[in-house]
Amino acid sequence: MLANYHTHTYLCKHANGDMEEYVENAIKSGLHILGFSDHAPVRYSTGYQSYFKMYPEELSLYVSEVLRLKEKYKSDIEILLGYEAEYYDFYSDGLLFSTSVDFR
Repeated sequence: MLANYHTHTYLCKHANGDMEEYVENAIKSGLHILGFSDHAPVRYSTGYQSYFKMYPEELSLYVSEVLRLKEKYKSDIEILLGYEAEYYDFYSDGLLFSTSVDFR
Protein backbone atom coordinates (compact mmCIF):
# COMPACT_ATOMS: atom_id res chain seq x y z
CA MET A 1 0.00 0.00 0.00
CA LEU A 2 1.45 3.33 -1.05
CA ALA A 3 0.93 6.15 1.45
CA ASN A 4 2.11 9.66 2.22
CA TYR A 5 1.41 10.67 5.81
CA HIS A 6 3.25 13.99 5.75
CA THR A 7 1.70 16.58 3.44
CA HIS A 8 1.82 20.27 4.25
CA THR A 9 -0.40 22.89 2.64
CA TYR A 10 0.00 26.53 1.74
CA LEU A 11 -1.32 27.37 5.22
CA CYS A 12 2.03 26.44 6.76
CA LYS A 13 3.75 29.18 4.74
CA HIS A 14 6.42 26.88 3.25
CA ALA A 15 4.38 24.86 0.79
CA ASN A 16 2.30 25.98 -2.13
CA GLY A 17 -0.46 24.74 -4.35
CA ASP A 18 -4.06 23.85 -3.84
CA MET A 19 -5.03 21.03 -1.45
CA GLU A 20 -7.30 19.48 -4.07
CA GLU A 21 -4.39 19.39 -6.53
CA TYR A 22 -2.42 17.43 -3.92
CA VAL A 23 -5.24 14.89 -3.70
CA GLU A 24 -5.61 14.58 -7.47
CA ASN A 25 -1.84 14.14 -7.91
CA ALA A 26 -1.75 11.54 -5.13
CA ILE A 27 -4.47 9.56 -6.90
CA LYS A 28 -2.67 9.83 -10.25
CA SER A 29 0.53 8.65 -8.56
CA GLY A 30 -1.17 5.54 -7.21
CA LEU A 31 -1.28 6.47 -3.53
CA HIS A 32 -3.88 4.74 -1.40
CA ILE A 33 -3.55 7.07 1.59
CA LEU A 34 -2.79 10.79 1.75
CA GLY A 35 -2.25 12.32 5.16
CA PHE A 36 -2.39 16.07 5.61
CA SER A 37 -0.12 17.16 8.47
CA ASP A 38 0.25 20.91 8.56
CA HIS A 39 2.07 22.46 11.48
CA ALA A 40 -0.33 22.92 14.39
CA PRO A 41 -0.94 26.58 15.11
CA VAL A 42 0.32 28.11 18.33
CA ARG A 43 -1.07 31.18 20.01
CA TYR A 44 2.00 32.74 21.60
CA SER A 45 1.46 34.85 24.70
CA THR A 46 3.85 37.44 23.28
CA GLY A 47 1.75 37.90 20.13
CA TYR A 48 4.48 36.40 17.93
CA GLN A 49 3.28 34.81 14.66
CA SER A 50 5.37 31.92 13.36
CA TYR A 51 6.50 32.02 9.74
CA PHE A 52 6.20 28.22 9.33
CA LYS A 53 2.87 27.36 10.97
CA MET A 54 -0.71 28.07 10.07
CA TYR A 55 -2.17 30.99 11.94
CA PRO A 56 -4.69 30.17 14.69
CA GLU A 57 -7.51 31.77 12.70
CA GLU A 58 -6.78 29.37 9.78
CA LEU A 59 -7.37 26.19 11.80
CA SER A 60 -11.06 25.84 10.93
CA LEU A 61 -10.31 26.41 7.24
CA TYR A 62 -7.65 23.68 7.30
CA VAL A 63 -9.92 21.15 9.02
CA SER A 64 -13.00 21.89 6.93
CA GLU A 65 -11.09 21.75 3.61
CA VAL A 66 -9.38 18.44 4.42
CA LEU A 67 -12.71 16.94 5.53
CA ARG A 68 -14.41 18.22 2.36
CA LEU A 69 -11.74 16.55 0.24
CA LYS A 70 -11.97 13.36 2.32
CA GLU A 71 -15.68 13.14 1.53
CA LYS A 72 -15.35 14.13 -2.14
CA TYR A 73 -12.62 11.58 -2.90
CA LYS A 74 -13.65 8.80 -0.49
CA SER A 75 -14.05 6.24 -3.27
CA ASP A 76 -10.59 7.06 -4.72
CA ILE A 77 -8.23 7.55 -1.77
CA GLU A 78 -8.18 7.54 2.01
CA ILE A 79 -7.48 11.05 3.30
CA LEU A 80 -6.25 11.58 6.85
CA LEU A 81 -6.29 14.77 8.87
CA GLY A 82 -3.48 15.47 11.29
CA TYR A 83 -0.98 17.98 12.59
CA GLU A 84 2.74 18.20 12.94
CA ALA A 85 3.35 19.69 16.37
CA GLU A 86 6.60 20.82 17.87
CA TYR A 87 6.47 20.63 21.64
CA TYR A 88 8.08 23.34 23.69
CA ASP A 89 7.14 23.14 27.35
CA PHE A 90 7.01 26.89 27.75
CA TYR A 91 4.55 27.20 24.82
CA SER A 92 2.45 24.09 25.48
CA ASP A 93 -0.56 26.09 26.70
CA GLY A 94 -0.68 27.86 23.34
CA LEU A 95 -0.98 24.76 21.13
CA LEU A 96 -4.29 24.79 19.29
CA PHE A 97 -5.65 21.38 18.39
CA SER A 98 -9.32 21.85 19.02
CA THR A 99 -11.82 23.62 16.84
CA SER A 100 -15.56 23.82 16.52
CA VAL A 101 -15.31 21.77 13.31
CA ASP A 102 -16.31 18.10 13.70
CA PHE A 103 -13.26 15.97 12.77
CA ARG A 104 -15.28 12.92 11.68
